[in-house]
Amino acid sequence: MIPTLTLAGGWESILEGAARAELERDVLPNYLRQQRWFGGKGRQIDSVRCVDWGEWPAGATRVYPVLLEVSFHDGKSDLYFLPLGVTIGTPTGDLLPFGPPWAIAHLTGPRGSALLHDALADEATCASLLSAIGSGREQPMRRGRLRSLQTEAYASLRGASQPLAVSHGAATSSNTLIRLGERLLLKVFRHLDWGIHPDAEIGRFLTESHRFDRIPTMAGALEYHRSDSPPITLAILQSFVVNQGDGWKHALQELNHYYRRASALPFLEPERRGLLELAAAAPSPRVLEALGEYPRAAAVLGRRTAQMHRALSSDGDNPDFAPEPFSPRDAVALRQSLRDQANHVLASLGDNLDRLPADVVLSARQLLEQGVDLARSVELGVSDRVGATKIRCHGDYHLGQVLRVDDDYFLLDFEGEPARTLAERRAKQLSLKDVAGMVRSFHYAAYAGLFSFSENRADAFVHLLPWAELWYQWAAAAFLRAYRKDAESEPFWPNDGETAERLLDAFLLDKAFYELNYEWNNRPEWVRIPLRGILALLKKGSTL
Repeated sequence: MIPTLTLAGGWESILEGAARAELERDVLPNYLRQQRWFGGKGRQIDSVRCVDWGEWPAGATRVYPVLLEVSFHDGKSDLYFLPLGVTIGTPTGDLLPFGPPWAIAHLTGPRGSALLHDALADEATCASLLSAIGSGREQPMRRGRLRSLQTEAYASLRGASQPLAVSHGAATSSNTLIRLGERLLLKVFRHLDWGIHPDAEIGRFLTESHRFDRIPTMAGALEYHRSDSPPITLAILQSFVVNQGDGWKHALQELNHYYRRASALPFLEPERRGLLELAAAAPSPRVLEALGEYPRAAAVLGRRTAQMHRALSSDGDNPDFAPEPFSPRDAVALRQSLRDQANHVLASLGDNLDRLPADVVLSARQLLEQGVDLARSVELGVSDRVGATKIRCHGDYHLGQVLRVDDDYFLLDFEGEPARTLAERRAKQLSLKDVAGMVRSFHYAAYAGLFSFSENRADAFVHLLPWAELWYQWAAAAFLRAYRKDAESEPFWPNDGETAERLLDAFLLDKAFYELNYEWNNRPEWVRIPLRGILALLKKGSTL
Protein backbone atom coordinates (compact mmCIF):
# COMPACT_ATOMS: atom_id res chain seq x y z
CA MET A 1 0.00 0.00 0.00
CA ILE A 2 1.63 3.21 -1.13
CA PRO A 3 0.75 6.58 0.47
CA THR A 4 -1.18 9.45 -1.11
CA LEU A 5 0.19 13.01 -1.30
CA THR A 6 -1.99 16.05 -1.95
CA LEU A 7 -0.46 18.82 -4.05
CA ALA A 8 -1.31 22.52 -3.79
CA GLY A 9 -0.24 23.33 -7.33
CA GLY A 10 1.23 21.71 -10.43
CA TRP A 11 3.20 18.48 -10.49
CA GLU A 12 6.44 20.31 -9.64
CA SER A 13 4.90 21.28 -6.29
CA ILE A 14 5.78 17.77 -5.08
CA LEU A 15 9.16 19.42 -4.39
CA GLU A 16 7.75 22.54 -2.74
CA GLY A 17 5.96 23.49 0.45
CA ALA A 18 3.84 21.06 2.48
CA ALA A 19 3.97 18.25 -0.10
CA ARG A 20 7.77 18.30 -0.11
CA ALA A 21 7.88 18.31 3.70
CA GLU A 22 5.63 15.22 3.83
CA LEU A 23 7.62 13.55 1.05
CA GLU A 24 10.89 14.08 2.92
CA ARG A 25 9.55 13.30 6.39
CA ASP A 26 7.28 10.29 5.82
CA VAL A 27 7.34 8.92 2.29
CA LEU A 28 10.97 8.79 1.22
CA PRO A 29 12.42 7.20 4.40
CA ASN A 30 10.02 4.25 4.03
CA TYR A 31 10.59 4.02 0.29
CA LEU A 32 14.37 4.02 0.57
CA ARG A 33 14.39 1.14 3.05
CA GLN A 34 12.73 -1.06 0.41
CA GLN A 35 15.36 -0.44 -2.25
CA ARG A 36 18.10 -2.93 -3.02
CA TRP A 37 20.45 -0.03 -3.81
CA PHE A 38 19.95 1.77 -0.49
CA GLY A 39 22.93 1.11 1.78
CA GLY A 40 21.52 2.40 5.06
CA LYS A 41 18.94 -0.27 5.89
CA GLY A 42 20.58 -1.17 9.19
CA ARG A 43 20.91 2.45 10.35
CA GLN A 44 18.39 4.79 11.91
CA ILE A 45 17.38 7.56 9.50
CA ASP A 46 17.07 10.98 11.09
CA SER A 47 16.09 12.91 7.97
CA VAL A 48 15.86 12.84 4.17
CA ARG A 49 16.35 16.12 2.33
CA CYS A 50 16.14 17.05 -1.36
CA VAL A 51 19.34 19.08 -1.70
CA ASP A 52 18.97 19.80 -5.41
CA TRP A 53 16.50 19.04 -8.17
CA GLY A 54 15.56 20.03 -11.68
CA GLU A 55 13.32 19.03 -14.58
CA TRP A 56 14.26 16.61 -17.34
CA PRO A 57 12.42 16.51 -20.69
CA ALA A 58 11.36 12.91 -21.22
CA GLY A 59 8.02 12.70 -23.01
CA ALA A 60 4.70 12.03 -21.27
CA THR A 61 6.30 11.37 -17.88
CA ARG A 62 7.40 14.45 -15.97
CA VAL A 63 10.89 13.75 -14.67
CA TYR A 64 12.54 15.53 -11.74
CA PRO A 65 16.12 14.37 -11.08
CA VAL A 66 16.72 14.71 -7.35
CA LEU A 67 19.81 14.50 -5.15
CA LEU A 68 18.84 13.25 -1.69
CA GLU A 69 20.85 13.76 1.48
CA VAL A 70 20.06 11.01 3.99
CA SER A 71 21.18 11.85 7.53
CA PHE A 72 21.54 9.08 10.12
CA HIS A 73 21.34 8.96 13.89
CA ASP A 74 25.10 8.40 14.16
CA GLY A 75 25.68 11.90 12.77
CA LYS A 76 26.81 10.75 9.31
CA SER A 77 25.04 11.33 6.01
CA ASP A 78 24.96 9.82 2.52
CA LEU A 79 24.03 11.26 -0.86
CA TYR A 80 21.69 9.40 -3.24
CA PHE A 81 20.35 9.93 -6.76
CA LEU A 82 16.63 9.40 -7.30
CA PRO A 83 15.06 10.65 -10.53
CA LEU A 84 11.38 11.17 -9.64
CA GLY A 85 8.77 10.52 -12.31
CA VAL A 86 5.17 11.73 -12.39
CA THR A 87 2.96 9.72 -14.72
CA ILE A 88 -0.59 11.01 -15.07
CA GLY A 89 -3.44 8.54 -14.75
CA THR A 90 -1.22 5.43 -14.82
CA PRO A 91 -2.16 2.58 -12.44
CA THR A 92 0.57 1.32 -10.15
CA GLY A 93 0.64 -2.15 -11.69
CA ASP A 94 1.81 -0.78 -15.05
CA LEU A 95 5.04 0.37 -13.43
CA LEU A 96 5.90 -2.78 -11.53
CA PRO A 97 6.96 -5.41 -14.08
CA PHE A 98 10.66 -5.43 -13.19
CA GLY A 99 10.93 -6.71 -9.60
CA PRO A 100 11.96 -3.76 -7.41
CA PRO A 101 9.22 -1.51 -5.97
CA TRP A 102 9.28 1.48 -8.32
CA ALA A 103 6.09 3.20 -7.08
CA ILE A 104 6.48 5.88 -4.39
CA ALA A 105 3.11 7.60 -3.86
CA HIS A 106 -0.25 8.46 -5.39
CA LEU A 107 -0.62 12.15 -6.17
CA THR A 108 -3.80 14.23 -6.18
CA GLY A 109 -4.11 17.93 -6.88
CA PRO A 110 -5.55 20.64 -9.11
CA ARG A 111 -4.36 18.83 -12.25
CA GLY A 112 -5.91 15.48 -11.33
CA SER A 113 -4.33 12.20 -10.23
CA ALA A 114 -0.95 10.73 -10.99
CA LEU A 115 1.62 8.28 -9.77
CA LEU A 116 4.97 9.34 -8.30
CA HIS A 117 7.60 6.73 -9.06
CA ASP A 118 11.26 6.15 -9.78
CA ALA A 119 11.52 7.67 -13.26
CA LEU A 120 13.85 4.89 -14.41
CA ALA A 121 10.82 2.59 -14.55
CA ASP A 122 9.73 4.58 -17.59
CA GLU A 123 11.22 3.51 -20.92
CA ALA A 124 10.96 7.00 -22.42
CA THR A 125 13.01 8.42 -19.55
CA CYS A 126 15.73 5.82 -20.12
CA ALA A 127 15.73 6.59 -23.86
CA SER A 128 16.00 10.31 -23.11
CA LEU A 129 19.13 9.72 -21.02
CA LEU A 130 20.72 7.96 -23.99
CA SER A 131 19.70 10.84 -26.25
CA ALA A 132 21.15 13.39 -23.84
CA ILE A 133 24.51 11.63 -23.67
CA GLY A 134 24.62 11.51 -27.46
CA SER A 135 23.87 15.22 -27.79
CA GLY A 136 26.06 16.43 -24.94
CA ARG A 137 23.02 18.11 -23.39
CA GLU A 138 23.34 20.28 -20.29
CA GLN A 139 20.30 20.70 -18.03
CA PRO A 140 20.01 23.28 -15.24
CA MET A 141 19.09 22.28 -11.68
CA ARG A 142 18.13 24.58 -8.82
CA ARG A 143 21.73 24.78 -7.50
CA GLY A 144 23.83 22.99 -10.11
CA ARG A 145 23.49 21.42 -13.55
CA LEU A 146 23.47 18.04 -15.25
CA ARG A 147 26.12 17.62 -17.91
CA SER A 148 26.22 14.81 -20.46
CA LEU A 149 29.45 13.78 -22.16
CA GLN A 150 30.52 11.15 -24.65
CA THR A 151 33.77 9.35 -25.43
CA GLU A 152 35.26 8.92 -28.87
CA ALA A 153 33.66 5.47 -28.99
CA TYR A 154 30.07 6.74 -28.65
CA ALA A 155 29.17 7.04 -32.33
CA SER A 156 30.31 3.54 -33.30
CA LEU A 157 28.69 1.97 -30.24
CA ARG A 158 25.37 3.79 -30.70
CA GLY A 159 25.17 2.98 -34.38
CA ALA A 160 22.18 4.16 -36.41
CA SER A 161 19.71 6.50 -34.73
CA GLN A 162 16.78 4.08 -34.59
CA PRO A 163 15.22 3.55 -31.13
CA LEU A 164 16.75 0.84 -28.95
CA ALA A 165 14.58 -1.48 -26.87
CA VAL A 166 14.78 -0.73 -23.14
CA SER A 167 14.98 -3.49 -20.55
CA HIS A 168 15.97 -3.48 -16.90
CA GLY A 169 18.63 -5.60 -15.26
CA ALA A 170 17.92 -7.62 -12.14
CA ALA A 171 17.92 -5.62 -8.91
CA THR A 172 20.95 -7.42 -7.49
CA SER A 173 23.45 -4.59 -7.06
CA SER A 174 23.80 -1.13 -5.59
CA ASN A 175 23.35 0.37 -9.06
CA THR A 176 20.47 0.32 -11.55
CA LEU A 177 21.28 -1.35 -14.88
CA ILE A 178 19.33 -0.48 -18.03
CA ARG A 179 19.95 -2.41 -21.21
CA LEU A 180 19.48 -0.59 -24.51
CA GLY A 181 19.02 -3.16 -27.23
CA GLU A 182 21.99 -5.42 -27.88
CA ARG A 183 24.33 -2.45 -28.06
CA LEU A 184 24.50 -0.47 -24.84
CA LEU A 185 24.18 -0.68 -21.05
CA LEU A 186 23.37 2.34 -18.89
CA LYS A 187 24.62 2.01 -15.33
CA VAL A 188 22.98 4.50 -12.95
CA PHE A 189 24.78 5.09 -9.66
CA ARG A 190 22.48 5.56 -6.69
CA HIS A 191 24.88 6.07 -3.77
CA LEU A 192 26.96 9.11 -4.68
CA ASP A 193 30.17 10.78 -3.60
CA TRP A 194 31.77 14.03 -4.63
CA GLY A 195 34.60 13.48 -7.08
CA ILE A 196 35.62 11.33 -10.02
CA HIS A 197 34.01 7.90 -9.96
CA PRO A 198 36.62 5.15 -10.50
CA ASP A 199 34.36 3.11 -12.81
CA ALA A 200 33.95 6.11 -15.13
CA GLU A 201 37.58 7.15 -14.79
CA ILE A 202 39.09 3.72 -15.47
CA GLY A 203 36.53 2.90 -18.17
CA ARG A 204 37.38 6.08 -20.05
CA PHE A 205 41.13 5.62 -19.58
CA LEU A 206 41.13 2.06 -20.92
CA THR A 207 38.68 2.92 -23.72
CA GLU A 208 40.45 5.99 -25.06
CA SER A 209 43.98 4.69 -24.57
CA HIS A 210 43.10 1.37 -26.27
CA ARG A 211 45.40 -0.39 -23.81
CA PHE A 212 43.00 -3.19 -22.81
CA ASP A 213 39.99 -4.37 -24.80
CA ARG A 214 38.54 -7.02 -22.46
CA ILE A 215 36.26 -4.53 -20.72
CA PRO A 216 32.92 -2.98 -21.71
CA THR A 217 33.82 0.02 -23.87
CA MET A 218 32.77 3.32 -22.31
CA ALA A 219 30.51 5.46 -24.51
CA GLY A 220 29.64 8.36 -22.22
CA ALA A 221 28.46 9.60 -18.84
CA LEU A 222 26.02 11.84 -17.02
CA GLU A 223 27.50 14.12 -14.36
CA TYR A 224 26.25 16.61 -11.79
CA HIS A 225 28.23 19.85 -11.56
CA ARG A 226 28.17 22.65 -9.03
CA SER A 227 30.55 25.59 -8.92
CA ASP A 228 31.64 25.01 -5.32
CA SER A 229 32.31 21.25 -5.50
CA PRO A 230 33.93 18.58 -7.67
CA PRO A 231 31.59 16.82 -10.12
CA ILE A 232 29.54 13.72 -9.27
CA THR A 233 29.16 10.85 -11.75
CA LEU A 234 25.47 9.90 -11.90
CA ALA A 235 25.61 7.32 -14.70
CA ILE A 236 27.90 5.78 -17.28
CA LEU A 237 27.04 4.36 -20.71
CA GLN A 238 28.95 1.27 -21.84
CA SER A 239 28.88 -1.29 -24.60
CA PHE A 240 26.63 -4.24 -23.83
CA VAL A 241 28.69 -7.44 -23.74
CA VAL A 242 26.83 -10.53 -24.92
CA ASN A 243 27.90 -13.24 -22.49
CA GLN A 244 27.18 -16.67 -21.04
CA GLY A 245 26.93 -15.42 -17.46
CA ASP A 246 29.45 -14.22 -14.93
CA GLY A 247 32.50 -16.09 -13.69
CA TRP A 248 30.69 -17.16 -10.52
CA LYS A 249 27.93 -18.90 -12.46
CA HIS A 250 30.48 -20.63 -14.70
CA ALA A 251 32.55 -21.82 -11.72
CA LEU A 252 29.48 -23.30 -9.99
CA GLN A 253 28.50 -25.14 -13.18
CA GLU A 254 31.98 -26.61 -13.45
CA LEU A 255 31.98 -27.52 -9.75
CA ASN A 256 28.77 -29.48 -10.10
CA HIS A 257 30.47 -31.68 -12.71
CA TYR A 258 33.62 -31.83 -10.59
CA TYR A 259 31.80 -33.08 -7.49
CA ARG A 260 30.00 -35.71 -9.53
CA ARG A 261 33.36 -37.04 -10.69
CA ALA A 262 34.95 -36.77 -7.25
CA SER A 263 32.02 -38.59 -5.59
CA ALA A 264 33.22 -41.83 -7.14
CA LEU A 265 36.80 -41.36 -5.96
CA PRO A 266 38.30 -42.34 -2.58
CA PHE A 267 39.31 -39.84 0.10
CA LEU A 268 42.18 -37.58 -0.86
CA GLU A 269 44.22 -35.23 1.33
CA PRO A 270 44.35 -31.57 0.29
CA GLU A 271 47.72 -30.10 -0.61
CA ARG A 272 49.89 -28.69 2.17
CA ARG A 273 52.02 -26.49 -0.08
CA GLY A 274 51.49 -22.77 -0.41
CA LEU A 275 49.53 -21.48 -3.40
CA LEU A 276 52.50 -19.89 -5.15
CA GLU A 277 54.46 -23.12 -4.66
CA LEU A 278 51.55 -25.04 -6.18
CA ALA A 279 51.54 -22.59 -9.08
CA ALA A 280 54.97 -23.91 -10.02
CA ALA A 281 53.81 -27.55 -9.86
CA ALA A 282 51.28 -29.78 -11.61
CA PRO A 283 48.40 -31.78 -10.09
CA SER A 284 48.60 -35.57 -9.96
CA PRO A 285 46.88 -37.51 -12.78
CA ARG A 286 44.14 -38.51 -10.35
CA VAL A 287 43.40 -34.90 -9.38
CA LEU A 288 43.83 -33.70 -12.95
CA GLU A 289 41.16 -36.14 -14.12
CA ALA A 290 38.70 -34.84 -11.53
CA LEU A 291 39.47 -31.17 -12.19
CA GLY A 292 38.32 -31.32 -15.81
CA GLU A 293 38.59 -28.14 -17.87
CA TYR A 294 38.36 -25.49 -15.17
CA PRO A 295 42.11 -24.92 -14.64
CA ARG A 296 42.27 -23.71 -18.26
CA ALA A 297 39.54 -21.18 -17.58
CA ALA A 298 41.32 -20.04 -14.40
CA ALA A 299 44.54 -19.62 -16.40
CA VAL A 300 42.79 -17.43 -18.98
CA LEU A 301 41.45 -15.30 -16.13
CA GLY A 302 44.92 -15.04 -14.60
CA ARG A 303 46.36 -13.84 -17.91
CA ARG A 304 43.58 -11.27 -18.41
CA THR A 305 44.10 -10.00 -14.85
CA ALA A 306 47.80 -9.43 -15.47
CA GLN A 307 46.98 -7.66 -18.75
CA MET A 308 44.52 -5.43 -16.88
CA HIS A 309 47.20 -4.47 -14.36
CA ARG A 310 49.72 -3.81 -17.13
CA ALA A 311 47.25 -1.52 -18.87
CA LEU A 312 46.37 0.34 -15.67
CA SER A 313 50.07 0.97 -14.98
CA SER A 314 51.11 1.84 -18.54
CA ASP A 315 50.85 5.65 -18.54
CA GLY A 316 53.67 7.14 -16.52
CA ASP A 317 52.73 10.69 -17.56
CA ASN A 318 49.19 10.59 -16.18
CA PRO A 319 49.34 11.39 -12.45
CA ASP A 320 46.09 9.50 -11.79
CA PHE A 321 47.52 6.29 -13.30
CA ALA A 322 51.30 6.54 -13.10
CA PRO A 323 52.83 3.79 -10.90
CA GLU A 324 54.35 4.96 -7.63
CA PRO A 325 56.98 3.41 -5.36
CA PHE A 326 55.68 1.47 -2.36
CA SER A 327 57.28 3.44 0.45
CA PRO A 328 58.01 2.58 4.11
CA ARG A 329 55.15 4.94 4.99
CA ASP A 330 52.84 2.87 2.74
CA ALA A 331 54.02 -0.26 4.55
CA VAL A 332 53.17 1.25 7.94
CA ALA A 333 49.71 2.29 6.71
CA LEU A 334 49.01 -1.13 5.19
CA ARG A 335 50.13 -2.97 8.32
CA GLN A 336 47.91 -0.74 10.44
CA SER A 337 44.93 -1.29 8.14
CA LEU A 338 45.37 -5.07 8.17
CA ARG A 339 45.77 -5.14 11.93
CA ASP A 340 42.76 -2.88 12.53
CA GLN A 341 40.59 -5.06 10.30
CA ALA A 342 41.62 -8.21 12.16
CA ASN A 343 41.13 -6.68 15.60
CA HIS A 344 37.72 -5.23 14.70
CA VAL A 345 36.42 -8.50 13.31
CA LEU A 346 37.80 -10.57 16.19
CA ALA A 347 36.08 -8.28 18.69
CA SER A 348 32.80 -8.58 16.79
CA LEU A 349 33.20 -12.35 16.52
CA GLY A 350 33.48 -12.62 20.29
CA ASP A 351 30.23 -10.68 20.64
CA ASN A 352 28.38 -12.79 18.08
CA LEU A 353 29.22 -16.40 18.92
CA ASP A 354 25.57 -17.11 19.79
CA ARG A 355 24.55 -16.16 16.24
CA LEU A 356 26.77 -18.76 14.60
CA PRO A 357 25.68 -22.24 13.50
CA ALA A 358 26.50 -24.77 16.21
CA ASP A 359 28.92 -26.72 14.03
CA VAL A 360 31.23 -23.73 13.49
CA VAL A 361 31.33 -22.38 17.05
CA LEU A 362 34.31 -24.61 17.94
CA SER A 363 36.34 -23.23 15.02
CA ALA A 364 35.30 -19.69 15.94
CA ARG A 365 36.51 -20.22 19.50
CA GLN A 366 39.79 -21.59 18.18
CA LEU A 367 40.23 -18.43 16.13
CA LEU A 368 39.44 -16.21 19.11
CA GLU A 369 42.02 -18.02 21.26
CA GLN A 370 44.76 -17.39 18.71
CA GLY A 371 43.39 -14.16 17.31
CA VAL A 372 45.63 -11.69 19.10
CA ASP A 373 48.79 -13.46 17.94
CA LEU A 374 47.31 -13.74 14.48
CA ALA A 375 46.57 -10.02 14.26
CA ARG A 376 50.14 -9.26 15.30
CA SER A 377 51.58 -11.72 12.81
CA VAL A 378 49.79 -9.97 9.95
CA GLU A 379 52.36 -7.17 10.22
CA LEU A 380 55.14 -9.56 9.27
CA GLY A 381 53.52 -10.06 5.88
CA VAL A 382 54.37 -6.50 4.85
CA SER A 383 57.99 -5.40 4.96
CA ASP A 384 59.11 -1.82 4.38
CA ARG A 385 60.64 -2.80 1.03
CA VAL A 386 58.37 -5.07 -1.00
CA GLY A 387 60.10 -4.37 -4.32
CA ALA A 388 56.84 -3.52 -6.09
CA THR A 389 55.09 -0.38 -7.27
CA LYS A 390 51.59 0.76 -6.38
CA ILE A 391 49.16 1.00 -9.30
CA ARG A 392 45.49 1.65 -9.96
CA CYS A 393 43.60 -1.60 -9.35
CA HIS A 394 40.13 -3.03 -9.75
CA GLY A 395 39.60 -2.87 -5.99
CA ASP A 396 36.73 -5.35 -5.61
CA TYR A 397 37.86 -8.23 -7.77
CA HIS A 398 36.04 -11.55 -7.70
CA LEU A 399 34.26 -14.04 -9.97
CA GLY A 400 31.08 -11.97 -9.98
CA GLN A 401 32.99 -9.10 -11.60
CA VAL A 402 33.97 -10.97 -14.75
CA LEU A 403 31.78 -12.12 -17.64
CA ARG A 404 32.27 -15.43 -19.41
CA VAL A 405 32.40 -14.74 -23.15
CA ASP A 406 32.87 -17.93 -25.15
CA ASP A 407 36.11 -19.35 -23.67
CA ASP A 408 37.37 -15.98 -22.45
CA TYR A 409 36.51 -13.27 -19.94
CA PHE A 410 35.53 -9.61 -19.88
CA LEU A 411 36.36 -7.64 -16.73
CA LEU A 412 33.91 -5.07 -15.40
CA ASP A 413 32.70 -2.94 -12.47
CA PHE A 414 35.79 -0.94 -11.54
CA GLU A 415 34.01 0.78 -8.66
CA GLY A 416 36.07 -0.63 -5.80
CA GLU A 417 34.53 -1.77 -2.52
CA PRO A 418 31.26 0.17 -2.07
CA ALA A 419 31.77 0.67 1.68
CA ARG A 420 35.00 2.62 1.12
CA THR A 421 35.25 6.33 0.34
CA LEU A 422 35.84 7.53 -3.20
CA ALA A 423 39.36 8.61 -2.28
CA GLU A 424 40.13 5.12 -0.94
CA ARG A 425 38.70 3.49 -4.05
CA ARG A 426 40.82 5.70 -6.33
CA ALA A 427 44.01 5.19 -4.33
CA LYS A 428 46.89 3.23 -5.85
CA GLN A 429 47.67 -0.06 -4.16
CA LEU A 430 49.60 -3.26 -4.60
CA SER A 431 48.22 -5.43 -7.39
CA LEU A 432 48.25 -8.42 -5.03
CA LYS A 433 45.09 -7.02 -3.43
CA ASP A 434 43.19 -7.82 -6.65
CA VAL A 435 44.96 -11.17 -6.95
CA ALA A 436 43.97 -12.12 -3.40
CA GLY A 437 40.37 -11.06 -4.05
CA MET A 438 40.07 -13.51 -6.95
CA VAL A 439 41.84 -16.29 -5.05
CA ARG A 440 39.37 -15.88 -2.17
CA SER A 441 36.56 -16.03 -4.73
CA PHE A 442 37.79 -19.46 -5.87
CA HIS A 443 37.60 -20.58 -2.23
CA TYR A 444 34.04 -19.28 -1.95
CA ALA A 445 33.00 -20.98 -5.17
CA ALA A 446 34.43 -24.33 -4.05
CA TYR A 447 32.33 -24.34 -0.88
CA ALA A 448 29.22 -22.75 -2.36
CA GLY A 449 29.30 -25.49 -5.00
CA LEU A 450 29.73 -28.13 -2.31
CA PHE A 451 26.79 -26.77 -0.28
CA SER A 452 24.60 -26.95 -3.38
CA PHE A 453 25.78 -30.39 -4.52
CA SER A 454 25.45 -32.04 -1.09
CA GLU A 455 22.08 -30.47 -0.17
CA ASN A 456 20.15 -33.68 -0.85
CA ARG A 457 23.09 -36.07 -0.47
CA ALA A 458 23.51 -36.76 3.23
CA ASP A 459 26.94 -38.42 3.06
CA ALA A 460 28.45 -36.33 0.28
CA PHE A 461 29.49 -33.27 2.29
CA VAL A 462 32.05 -34.96 4.56
CA HIS A 463 33.45 -37.11 1.75
CA LEU A 464 33.86 -34.15 -0.60
CA LEU A 465 35.30 -31.61 1.86
CA PRO A 466 38.92 -32.41 0.92
CA TRP A 467 37.93 -32.30 -2.75
CA ALA A 468 36.52 -28.81 -2.24
CA GLU A 469 39.84 -27.72 -0.82
CA LEU A 470 41.71 -29.36 -3.70
CA TRP A 471 39.58 -27.63 -6.33
CA TYR A 472 40.22 -24.28 -4.67
CA GLN A 473 43.95 -24.91 -4.42
CA TRP A 474 44.43 -25.98 -8.03
CA ALA A 475 42.07 -23.38 -9.50
CA ALA A 476 44.00 -20.70 -7.59
CA ALA A 477 47.31 -22.27 -8.66
CA ALA A 478 46.31 -22.18 -12.34
CA PHE A 479 45.22 -18.55 -11.99
CA LEU A 480 48.43 -17.56 -10.18
CA ARG A 481 50.67 -19.44 -12.60
CA ALA A 482 49.24 -17.59 -15.60
CA TYR A 483 49.16 -14.25 -13.77
CA ARG A 484 52.75 -14.53 -12.63
CA LYS A 485 53.96 -15.53 -16.10
CA ASP A 486 52.57 -12.27 -17.54
CA ALA A 487 53.33 -10.07 -14.52
CA GLU A 488 56.62 -11.34 -13.13
CA SER A 489 58.75 -8.90 -15.13
CA GLU A 490 56.47 -5.95 -14.33
CA PRO A 491 57.33 -3.43 -11.60
CA PHE A 492 54.04 -4.08 -9.79
CA TRP A 493 55.03 -7.69 -9.00
CA PRO A 494 57.32 -8.17 -5.93
CA ASN A 495 60.94 -8.80 -6.83
CA ASP A 496 61.27 -12.08 -4.90
CA GLY A 497 59.04 -15.08 -4.31
CA GLU A 498 59.12 -15.01 -0.52
CA THR A 499 57.90 -11.40 -0.42
CA ALA A 500 55.15 -12.22 -2.93
CA GLU A 501 53.93 -15.14 -0.82
CA ARG A 502 53.97 -13.13 2.40
CA LEU A 503 52.00 -10.32 0.78
CA LEU A 504 49.54 -12.71 -0.82
CA ASP A 505 48.89 -14.38 2.54
CA ALA A 506 48.44 -11.00 4.23
CA PHE A 507 45.90 -9.84 1.64
CA LEU A 508 44.13 -13.22 1.72
CA LEU A 509 43.83 -12.95 5.48
CA ASP A 510 42.53 -9.39 5.28
CA LYS A 511 39.93 -10.39 2.68
CA ALA A 512 38.84 -13.41 4.72
CA PHE A 513 38.32 -11.22 7.80
CA TYR A 514 36.25 -8.83 5.68
CA GLU A 515 34.16 -11.79 4.47
CA LEU A 516 33.73 -13.10 8.01
CA ASN A 517 32.34 -9.76 9.12
CA TYR A 518 29.96 -9.70 6.16
CA GLU A 519 28.69 -13.26 6.57
CA TRP A 520 27.60 -13.16 10.19
CA ASN A 521 25.61 -10.04 9.35
CA ASN A 522 24.01 -11.51 6.22
CA ARG A 523 24.46 -15.30 5.87
CA PRO A 524 25.55 -16.88 9.18
CA GLU A 525 25.46 -20.34 7.63
CA TRP A 526 28.28 -19.26 5.27
CA VAL A 527 30.60 -18.11 8.07
CA ARG A 528 32.36 -21.46 7.76
CA ILE A 529 33.89 -20.42 4.39
CA PRO A 530 36.01 -17.43 5.49
CA LEU A 531 36.60 -19.13 8.85
CA ARG A 532 38.17 -22.13 7.12
CA GLY A 533 40.31 -19.76 5.05
CA ILE A 534 41.58 -17.93 8.13
CA LEU A 535 42.33 -21.14 10.03
CA ALA A 536 44.22 -22.53 7.02
CA LEU A 537 46.42 -19.43 7.02
CA LEU A 538 46.90 -19.86 10.76
CA LYS A 539 48.32 -23.32 10.15
CA LYS A 540 50.90 -21.89 7.76
CA GLY A 541 52.12 -19.71 10.62
CA SER A 542 55.63 -19.04 9.50
CA THR A 543 54.62 -17.43 6.21
CA LEU A 544 52.61 -14.68 7.88
